[in-house]
Amino acid sequence: MVDEVYPASIIEAVFLAPASCMLLISFNAAIPAIFAAKTLYPFLEALLMQALIYDKMHKYVEALKIYEEVLEISPLNQEVYKRIAVLYYLTNQIQKAIHIHELLIELFPGTNQSFLALGYLYLINKQEDKAWDILKRAKEKKLKTAELIFLLGLNLESRQEYEKAILIYQDGLSGDPNSEQFYYHMAACYEKLNQLSKAEEYFL
Repeated sequence: MVDEVYPASIIEAVFLAPASCMLLISFNAAIPAIFAAKTLYPFLEALLMQALIYDKMHKYVEALKIYEEVLEISPLNQEVYKRIAVLYYLTNQIQKAIHIHELLIELFPGTNQSFLALGYLYLINKQEDKAWDILKRAKEKKLKTAELIFLLGLNLESRQEYEKAILIYQDGLSGDPNSEQFYYHMAACYEKLNQLSKAEEYFL
């Protein structure tokens, strides 16, 4: 009976399923084995492997359900939170992705990547004020802010607020004086403002 000799199913899940996953041989064949292992002996590794397979197959809805189940077992799994946020973004559930990154910042305050991701999500969700607040909070925590500053600058440029964009790029240069992207975009902003002599100063 399978129920009596369940270690065989677990061995199949642990060894055969990961191999099919990594070698991209048969995702569909791997899922039943992992599901059997999860049913007979629930354990985190089986859940994660099942989620990974769905993820790689671009079955994001199914993957999300299992990642959320993983969090019920391991509520402080930072990498699973990050992946859930990405899948929410890929399935156009921006507000849910924002919520996950807000949780990440609350649970893991030094997470520089979450500040950047959250700032970006606020911008594409047209919540510019919150994006600026994220930059302020990141600076207070002395996190790296160059990428977030650059995103905010691009957002201002897209709205043709070139004077404000120049100010934010200058802020970026104060923390990263060798950044070519800040110099280039400052020059482009001055050019848009028809301040050509200023633009020439910043073209490298």
